[in-house]
Amino acid sequence: MPSKAFLMLEGIRGDARTAPWTGWIPIESVSFDPNVRGGTQKPVVVATLGGHSPHVAAAAANGRSFGKGAIVLVSEGQAFAELEMPSLFISGYRAGNGHAGLPAEVISLDPGTFKATFHQKTAMANPSTLQRGWQVA
Repeated sequence: MPSKAFLMLEGIRGDARTAPWTGWIPIESVSFDPNVRGGTQKPVVVATLGGHSPHVAAAAANGRSFGKGAIVLVSEGQAFAELEMPSLFISGYRAGNGHAGLPAEVISLDPGTFKATFHQKTAMANPSTLQRGWQVA
């Protein structure tokens, strides 16, 4: 089963149909802005354009902040990495070409703080969890 990734922006409904992330935005990739020197590392996601796209573009244009957001990376139906953002805004948005010639959008996120949680399956199938968090003034 291939890996999947999803983005949740509070108040924006995405096209994902995979439970329990139904209504989240399916994303093709997530990375961190390489231009940030010190300070907050800012997630950048790439998603195929969908029903959520006009709302995301409007939020970026209007400087809308979100009460919360999250990114989850999934493999074999289980989350193996989660990035929780208690508040954020979209600091950049552009549409262009994506994978397989589909139109895509690049969404730059600016969280004030975030918590990253990584889940690892051990050889005995007992999950272990590692949490890291960053808070930037």
